Amino acid sequence: MAATHCFHCHEPLPASGVHWLAVAGVQQPLCCGGCRAAVEWIHGQGLGDYYRLRAEGAGPGRAVETDFAVFDRPAVLRYYAGEAVDGVAEITLSLEGMRCVACTWLIERALSAEPGVLRVRVQPLTQRVFLRWRVGAVQLSVLAERLAALGYRPQLSDPTHALERIKRERRDALKRLVVAGVGMMQAMMYGVALYAGAFEGMDPTVRDFFRWVSLSVAAPVIFYSGQPFFSGAWRELRARRLGMDTPVALALGLAFVASVYQSWRGGVDVYFDSLTMFVFFLLLGRFAEQSVRHRAQISLGVLSSGLPPLARRVEGEVEQEVATLELQPGDLVQVAAGCTIPVDGELIEAAEVDEAMLSGESMPVEKLAGDQVLAGSVAVSRPLRLRVQQTGAATVWSSLSRLADSAQAEKPASLQMAERVAQIFVARILILTVLVALAWSWYAPDRAFEVALAVLVVSCPCALSLALPTALAAGSQGLGRLGILVVRPAALETLAQVRQVVFDKTGTLTDGQIRIARTALAPGWSDERALALAAALEQEATHPIARAFAARAEGLAVTARRQIAGFGVEGQIDGVRYRLGRPDFACPDASIPMLDGDILLSADGLAITGFRLQDQLRADAPASVRELRGRGLRSTLLSGDSAPRVAALSERLQMDACFAAQSPQAKIEVLDRLQLQDGPALMVGDGVNDAPVLGRAAVSMAMGRGADLAKAHADLVLLGSRLAVLPEALALAQRTMITIRHNIRWAYGYNAVAIPVAALGWVPPWLAAIGMSLSSLIVVVNSMRLLKPARAASGAGEHDPMSLPRPLAVTGSERA
Repeated sequence: MAATHCFHCHEPLPASGVHWLAVAGVQQPLCCGGCRAAVEWIHGQGLGDYYRLRAEGAGPGRAVETDFAVFDRPAVLRYYAGEAVDGVAEITLSLEGMRCVACTWLIERALSAEPGVLRVRVQPLTQRVFLRWRVGAVQLSVLAERLAALGYRPQLSDPTHALERIKRERRDALKRLVVAGVGMMQAMMYGVALYAGAFEGMDPTVRDFFRWVSLSVAAPVIFYSGQPFFSGAWRELRARRLGMDTPVALALGLAFVASVYQSWRGGVDVYFDSLTMFVFFLLLGRFAEQSVRHRAQISLGVLSSGLPPLARRVEGEVEQEVATLELQPGDLVQVAAGCTIPVDGELIEAAEVDEAMLSGESMPVEKLAGDQVLAGSVAVSRPLRLRVQQTGAATVWSSLSRLADSAQAEKPASLQMAERVAQIFVARILILTVLVALAWSWYAPDRAFEVALAVLVVSCPCALSLALPTALAAGSQGLGRLGILVVRPAALETLAQVRQVVFDKTGTLTDGQIRIARTALAPGWSDERALALAAALEQEATHPIARAFAARAEGLAVTARRQIAGFGVEGQIDGVRYRLGRPDFACPDASIPMLDGDILLSADGLAITGFRLQDQLRADAPASVRELRGRGLRSTLLSGDSAPRVAALSERLQMDACFAAQSPQAKIEVLDRLQLQDGPALMVGDGVNDAPVLGRAAVSMAMGRGADLAKAHADLVLLGSRLAVLPEALALAQRTMITIRHNIRWAYGYNAVAIPVAALGWVPPWLAAIGMSLSSLIVVVNSMRLLKPARAASGAGEHDPMSLPRPLAVTGSERA
């Protein structure tokens, strides 16, 4: 038979100009030179297994020839990838042409082979690829051209594409469910007539008529509504990886073929009513699971809507509509009331903004002139003007979006283990089905097929496969509602095991809006000069203390600036070496007279100014720490601040322990000791100084407006500023793990009872279909209970069913 489709992309072959290439000793047709080059490259890189793994008809799109030089333009890179850090940049691209797991396999291996590529993670469901690469080693356009040559056209990622995909999936699932439901009702009506005829007697002609009518009703249900199960099973078999679609498709196919055969020869049993019922209940369970997953994705906020592609730039008295990616820091932007703010910026005048998409806070926030507003917020009551600070990938919105993309591309170890268990379970069920069929063929041949079919249907591991992902998706959605973004997939599981919470002070328990309360000056120095020097040293820092000096900057030139995390900053101004930071850092010589202050400014080792700082405690911090204590959790304050301030705050919040004047390395040592002594800890921090200790904690949470490095090391990100959600998050994590245990116990218990009963011939296929489908629905509905808000904690751990045993008290004094 003449070939009609391209071997690589499966597009129809042109009428002339077909390319031929020998692949594994067989001449294969190719539609164009691009596809020929793609096949040659794939085999040249040793990736020929792609053609074995991919599903039939599920190749990539046609290899395209496009100029991707626009991807390398500075404005485009700055907007979509942000500024490179140490020569490393990150970006998420949307792909066209992905159709199966083999596409994921090919893309990851092809791009990983390119020089300079550090990480590639493909998200098959969202059809996006996350890239991390060294900008000096390879250009983004080269990677885009490689993708295009393989047949996967890359596009700059737009969050609205994901929402459209979710809507499309939901519409498709609803249509299949409706067809299956209508078909099931019709098939059941004809089935009732056939059952009645079997008991009361029915003319063979009438019986055959009802069977053929049942076939006409069941066929659309099998071939349209049931199509996802067959295509899924085929992908699993091509990838040599058993999943829950394999036994479903096998049962549907065998039962349908047997029913058609029995109808044609006038046999005893047909299963059209059982088949339609099986498909309907399976789709119902899958639709419920899909709804939980989609709602969890949307709850992240980054999928709800994209940033506006256009903005109104103000130049003098003229407003001009421009592309958002054309905006530069320092531009003046006008945002109409009710519209989304496209960039991070500084307000020119007071305004009211809604930050619900970023923080989960339902009430608008009143902002003053000079306050920062974030991209993704909405101007509420009146138009506002702002000075652009960050655009595109440098905005907080985009950084959170990248964190969410990274999280979706990974699977927790427990979920990977559950998938492996399900594969083993399917293989054993298929073997058991064959053994049952052989046993009944010897004992009662006329019932062998019916019993084997019942075993195959009743033992489908749908409930087992859904036990973890549905609960984890619901739990992640619950955290999203609380304003917490899950960055590491395993964080939810670890959060449930937490026995203590360790807090940073500045920007975590306090609001981070540090103010200079007073200064102590050395003779011959003025406030204005000291503040100008401090502002110059701190002008490139992002720590909250640096912002206290920002308004005092006078443009002094600083050379040899060096930031020492946890200690301070030093640099040279007009030939004098200045240091600003902890007293022991600013003036390392203890014999030199000190000045009173939380931080000191020194010139060539001599203290010239002491700054006394003031920081406001977050309003909900006392209640949050009190509730954590009521749940049996220890609370510890771990800070680099001075001992008197740390001890006073710890005493005010009645915390179990506090550690002051800790360097980043000392924080790690303290945390290791606490976790060894009292169990897993949740570390909550903000700022660059917290990044190392966040990475060492069992589970960590960064404040959403903290330093980007801290968020990169954290497992969770608190998008808002309410610490009151911490106890709720811990309770939700515990409820999620309890739900997972319930789901797994139910799945194993159901199979332990249902399989032996079905193997004994006591369960007809229609009842097996109902039982299996209901077991899956029970798992999904049980997981959906996590979406309901938990009742308020009772306040005392011994009365709270979700509380943990209180850890043993630490002996000895721990106050610094």
